[in-house]
Amino acid sequence: MITKDGKPLTESLAILHNIAARGLDKGLGFAQGTKKFDELNWMLSYLHTTLHSALGYGWNAYKLEEDDHAGKAFLRRLAREKSAEAYAYLQRVLEGREWLVGDTKTVADAYFIGIARWGEDLGLFDIAREFPGIHKHMARLEADPAVIFAHAIEDETPHESSGGFRGQLTVQELDTRLAA
Repeated sequence: MITKDGKPLTESLAILHNIAARGLDKGLGFAQGTKKFDELNWMLSYLHTTLHSALGYGWNAYKLEEDDHAGKAFLRRLAREKSAEAYAYLQRVLEGREWLVGDTKTVADAYFIGIARWGEDLGLFDIAREFPGIHKHMARLEADPAVIFAHAIEDETPHESSGGFRGQLTVQELDTRLAA
C-alpha cells in the first residue's frame, strides 16, 4: 500500500491497522487503547498466525517437487488438520453474531475473506458442508462491493473504485520506492 505521503507500507497487519485507523468513523477499526481495539488486534493476529499459517502448509505442498507425493500428502494433511481447528474456532466466534469483532464489519472481516477461501481453493474442505457458519459469513462478505472490487483487481478484470485506489505496482516499482 502506498500511504498519503507516497511511502510504501508492506505486511498485511500493518496495512490493515493503517486502514482501520483511517476508517474509525466507518467502524473498520477502533481507537487504540480501547477494549474493542484489543479484540480487533487479537482477531487479526489470530487470523494471521493461526489460520493463515495453517493454510500455508497447503500452499507449501505446491512448492514441492512433482514426485514428492509423501511430502505433499503430509503437508496437505497438516494443512487440513490445523486449519480445521481454526475454522471450527472461528465458526464458534461467529455464533450469534454477524461480524468477527464488534457490531460492524471491520478489517478483520476483510482479512478473513481474503484467506478463508483458501480452504476450498486448496481442495482441503467443502466449507459449505463442513463449516456452514463460516460459509454463511463468507457469502455475506462475498456480496460486499469492496470484496467484489478486490476480486476484480486480483483477477485483472474491469473494476471501478469507490475509494482511493490508484492502480498497482510491480515488485520492481515497490523495491524502488522502498529504497528511496
